[in-house]
Amino acid sequence: MKFLIFIKRVFVNLAKDNCFSNAASIAYFSVLSALPIIFFITSALGFLIGSNLMVSKKIFEFISPYLPNITPQMWLKFTSWFTKSSFGLNVLSIFILLLSSTLIFSSVDKALRDIFKDHIKKGRGSLESLLLYFFLIILLAAAIFIYLNFDLLITFLKKLARRQDFYFLAPVLKKVDIIVPVFTLMTQVLTVFTVFRVFIGRLFNTKYVIYVSAFVVIMWTVAIKVFTWYVTFITNYNVIYGSMSVFIVLISWCFYAALIFLTGAEILKVLSEK
Repeated sequence: MKFLIFIKRVFVNLAKDNCFSNAASIAYFSVLSALPIIFFITSALGFLIGSNLMVSKKIFEFISPYLPNITPQMWLKFTSWFTKSSFGLNVLSIFILLLSSTLIFSSVDKALRDIFKDHIKKGRGSLESLLLYFFLIILLAAAIFIYLNFDLLITFLKKLARRQDFYFLAPVLKKVDIIVPVFTLMTQVLTVFTVFRVFIGRLFNTKYVIYVSAFVVIMWTVAIKVFTWYVTFITNYNVIYGSMSVFIVLISWCFYAALIFLTGAEILKVLSEK
């Protein structure tokens, strides 16, 4: 009975806190912000690594679990502009890209403030918010940079393990192959946890925030499987939308993903009010 009351409160709050319209806003700005974020990270890391194409491929590996029906070939075609050496970054272009990239974080910030309006007493200034969004983008770039270098290290060690003098590395690398998916899942949970902590502060029990972050990541993983199956076998977006079908599918998925995230925020709110 208590569980049903809990679920009812969550769904009532979803409507009361404008979660559906905020999810649509997050989906819209996700698509608008995706291009400048990808361009900035690909160009910046490509400059450090020496290969924009390699960075683009690794970014796809990093986010592909949450991209419905997007193949590596489609991704590389979409990001082909960023792999050209002629696309350099100057100070003005970096500023414009960063400014455009903040739209997604701004919409997430607004949605969480609508949900936790009775808990967040201190307002954040526009400049402070902008600096916070810039910090998150740089943090995202740093995470991909670490992932890229870790992947390169594992690839190098696997090649090294084929040599007779380094056979002892093979058993260790097999264990790494088992640990990596678990580590990736934990990283995703930590990412959601960080977003909650950054935008709503330390207002809630850490244990609850971890539970909700795990719930969001698990639901995303299940939902992308269901959504991909639906797009593949039930609907035919190509017939209706033609070449625009990829963007329609993407923005639809972004809406559902945002709604799952905001549902997690509502669960956190109800848990904290118990």
